[in-house]
Amino acid sequence: MSNNPFYNGRDYNPIISVDGVALPVSPSSYEWEEEDLSNAEAGRTEDGVMHKNRIGTISRCSLNFKNIPLQTAHRIIAMFSPEYIMVVYVNPAVDSYFGYHMNEVFYVGNRKVSVYSARLNVCADLSFNIISRDPEDR
Repeated sequence: MSNNPFYNGRDYNPIISVDGVALPVSPSSYEWEEEDLSNAEAGRTEDGVMHKNRIGTISRCSLNFKNIPLQTAHRIIAMFSPEYIMVVYVNPAVDSYFGYHMNEVFYVGNRKVSVYSARLNVCADLSFNIISRDPEDR
């Protein structure tokens, strides 16, 4: 057993599971970001001071899969098609007993596929974001 947080028991993947199912392939790139959520009174006052009034944070993960067969792209898109999905993923802001893994409900942004070669049945690029549904108190 590896103590590498990207190891999911089968391979190395920042997305451990989606609704309890492992991805068919690991993303070619994975980008995590944390966004602050502010209340309605947030903003700069006339003296120029920023009042952030943070009420929580959300995570956003950008996933990109390169040079995958159309069938694999279809499987990935199907996994991320429900309105909300439970994702176990590596979150560098969380360090717990279980490592950097986080269970969180996400929704999915627009999905985009670029075809490299229709003749070879290869998708050059499949990309989309997953965004936290609920804020985390930090």
